[in-house]
Amino acid sequence: MNNPMNTQQAQQAQTAQTAQTAQTAQTAQTMHPAQPTDHPYPIDIPVTTAHAAPAPAEPLLDDVSIAVLAPGHPGVTPRWELTSLPDGLRQLAVRAEGLPVEIRLSVPLGDAAGYWHPLGAWRRTLVADWEGRSRVSLVEGAAVGCLYEHSGATLLTFAATDPVPETDVRFGVSEENDTHVVHLSLPASPEPHRLLLVPRAPSVAAALRPLSKEDLVLHMADAAFGEASYPPDAPEDWRGRV
Repeated sequence: MNNPMNTQQAQQAQTAQTAQTAQTAQTAQTMHPAQPTDHPYPIDIPVTTAHAAPAPAEPLLDDVSIAVLAPGHPGVTPRWELTSLPDGLRQLAVRAEGLPVEIRLSVPLGDAAGYWHPLGAWRRTLVADWEGRSRVSLVEGAAVGCLYEHSGATLLTFAATDPVPETDVRFGVSEENDTHVVHLSLPASPEPHRLLLVPRAPSVAAALRPLSKEDLVLHMADAAFGEASYPPDAPEDWRGRV
């Protein structure tokens, strides 16, 4: 014979679990608005990058590793090449035979203190990789990011150079791998996808300055970090030109 008290407790537990599930779903939807079903990461459900499709990682620059893949095309392995440019920059070119491509950058977490990107405004604290997401386009933002440590020195600085309609960027701390990751999902293109990379630098502004055009990136760095982070040779009159 069933105990009425046990039945009532079970019903209350089920009701509480249902409410918690609904609250979790509502929180995820608030933090990450729904995106099309063909989005490479279902954004309505928090998921870590450790659960993404596997791809072999290779050394890229300093302590940064890279993995590239063509989502939905497991038989295709995109090819990448890193070349040196003036001002110490490196150019990464990824060819994916006209298919969408995902570029994954990873660096050991170490003494990392913050991550800056143009859409982050004043928020530069590190976030979990299931939370750090942005969508940049021709009219909003740019695929630029910089990971730095407590001393101010940079660990990873990158910028996508080719204008594309939209780019999805995932970033954050992978607790499973003790790394900070950046995943860029780029649309199909007949031309190689290109990223600029900056080797380790003493400050965020010093790392971003070679990427700047007419000091635009320098302006964004100053807005985020203050004038104290400027390199010594920063132009004094840049404010009048931006």
